[in-house]
Amino acid sequence: MNVVIMMNIELATISDCYLLAIFKKKMWESTYRGIYPDEYIDQFNVRDHARKFQKMIFEGKQKLFIVWIDNTVKGYMSYGFIRRPFEDYKYDIGYMYVDDAYQRQGIGTELFNMAKEQFLASDIHTFIVSCNKYNLGAQEFYKKMGGEIVHIDEDHRNKSRPQVKFLFNI
Repeated sequence: MNVVIMMNIELATISDCYLLAIFKKKMWESTYRGIYPDEYIDQFNVRDHARKFQKMIFEGKQKLFIVWIDNTVKGYMSYGFIRRPFEDYKYDIGYMYVDDAYQRQGIGTELFNMAKEQFLASDIHTFIVSCNKYNLGAQEFYKKMGGEIVHIDEDHRNKSRPQVKFLFNI
């Protein structure tokens, strides 16, 4: 029996930022424990990350969307002008997280396609996604979405640093 998930995807507001930061902390714990140094995760500062989300909203260079299921944050995504410059690329999907319990149910695909459609509507046909080199699940997702690996950082003793860059041509 297939379960239908009732979700709402909305543009994040300043009042959502603290909840987004709490959710990000949860996602770091489940996704990056064992990859990032433990102190990165253990010393995660929710207020600092809430301020980073607020700054993102105020600057307006990236659009930040939040996924609500049963009035609870279950994911988020940002896209727009590239957050971390790479070569001549100007646009990226900057963040994309979906709660572990809701992965492989189409939410990430819906978020990704939403960003892709908005890029196309703005006559943008190329964007990149950067993900941690050791986050193999995310890499598989971006390959499934049609991404082509264009760069892989060299290994570093701090595993939070090496990234894989995926190029999308739409």
